[in-house]
Amino acid sequence: MRVYLKGVAVGVAVLLVLLLVHTHLHSRHGTLAGPRKGRARPGRGGAAGAGGGARGAGGAGGARGGRQGAGGGAHASRAQTPGSGKKPKGRPAEGGSAPPERSEQRFGFQPWRGRPRPPVKITNESETWLKDMRYPKWYTDAVKRSKVYRLDNMAGSGHLYDDPCPNAAEVKAKYKKEGTETFSYIIPGDFIPESKNPCWYPEDGSQMLCVPYFYVAGVAKCGTTDLFKRVRFHPDIMEGELKEYHWWDRLRYGAPMELKFTNDSEKNESPLPLEEYSRIITGKEIVDLQNDLQDKGYSDRICGDGSPSYLWEPTQWTIFEGNEGCTEPKIVSGSFIHRANPESKFFLLFRHPTPRLYSRFLSRIPRYPPFKNATPQMFHDYVVKGVNCYKKCFREHSIRECAYNETLYDEAVIRIIEGMYSVFMEDWLRIFRRDQMMIIRNEDYSDDIEGHILDAFNFLEVSSLRKTQMRPILTHVSTNIGQNYDVVGPMLPETIEILNEFYKPFVLRLYELLEDERFLWKDIVIS
Repeated sequence: MRVYLKGVAVGVAVLLVLLLVHTHLHSRHGTLAGPRKGRARPGRGGAAGAGGGARGAGGAGGARGGRQGAGGGAHASRAQTPGSGKKPKGRPAEGGSAPPERSEQRFGFQPWRGRPRPPVKITNESETWLKDMRYPKWYTDAVKRSKVYRLDNMAGSGHLYDDPCPNAAEVKAKYKKEGTETFSYIIPGDFIPESKNPCWYPEDGSQMLCVPYFYVAGVAKCGTTDLFKRVRFHPDIMEGELKEYHWWDRLRYGAPMELKFTNDSEKNESPLPLEEYSRIITGKEIVDLQNDLQDKGYSDRICGDGSPSYLWEPTQWTIFEGNEGCTEPKIVSGSFIHRANPESKFFLLFRHPTPRLYSRFLSRIPRYPPFKNATPQMFHDYVVKGVNCYKKCFREHSIRECAYNETLYDEAVIRIIEGMYSVFMEDWLRIFRRDQMMIIRNEDYSDDIEGHILDAFNFLEVSSLRKTQMRPILTHVSTNIGQNYDVVGPMLPETIEILNEFYKPFVLRLYELLEDERFLWKDIVIS
């Protein structure tokens, strides 16, 4: 009898423990509104990113405003401090449902740090191209001539350096006489707090305007198209009308979307206005965003721009206000993007620069007539010419002056500058925080597409998807993969040697900037 009573007591205790656990879990999930359980609302002043605390007077959950102006200044979260009672512009009309309660669970999204990656496997054969880990003299001399040499302050949307530009007054007078239009910052209105995507209503009461929440900003032939198309399968990401919009580097200034290797300065009849850019990046789904705001009081829909030249584009910076008369830019495309939305997110994909350049050359064959009968020897000849052009420039001018030189870009024909990753990353790391960037090595992306897509969704702070929702994303046929390789054939060994030698200091510097040995590409054997 005593044994029986003891067994009953143990059973009752187990049932009580299970009941308490069930009650705890039920109450925990019950704090979240509607069917959106467990989802964190990003971009609303939650936890500070991995790169440090929030900038500016607003702190981690700071007040809206404080957006940095042309000359620099503090950054602050765009989110209104909960409980302040201030009504933002663009609030849903009376009668719409109120936005869900802004609980700590809802807004306390953890900063993206990515999954740990295994270290690359170093082989004796592939290690040889970087045995000498020293910078060549032509590179160090060119770096020391740069206006930004030894500057490490965060510039934000302000000038990357303060030295006056020679002949600035004369160039401004010339532009005025010739009727050359110059371009400055886009200054949005107050963002709608209930919209995750940066959108606002202009003061004149016209249609809602938006800029992208995220960008796939570089670099071509590194998997940018494939990543962008897969990410857009997520139901919270507006598809838009295109993959590449090229508004911040070309169309805004009247330049053609598709740059040729010559006549890069050719202009369209008129620059594309912001209103049109806003329309095409959101597409028809802007109606869904507006309906969300009206019916639910909030919207988690976001849009992106997959233009892979934003990181490096050298062709329009001379007509940016503040760059007149400069030999190297004070303001780049990233400066304008930062001014429009300081909290933008970026995917940046890099690949070993030598095979990337060859892939780029092969992809241009159908669109550039001189490449029609391409051969490895033709590519070799272009490489010799281009490398010599840049080395000659580096011996006389600064690293940035040469990298951002449009004339040199045209003369080189093949896009050698796209592989000078570190020059442009150094600028962007002074404009944006590191935690605003998801930096991907193309070789790793190709080996683990699923892992990188999951990382991308985590980085964008969108909801997790069920297996049935992930299936079409993962089974989507890879797009824009290498073309014409089987027809033209592999690079010549001497071409590989020339490019490896030329790109080595840029690779070493990228490794220093990112503190990641994978970007030394010691595990890659080029053949």
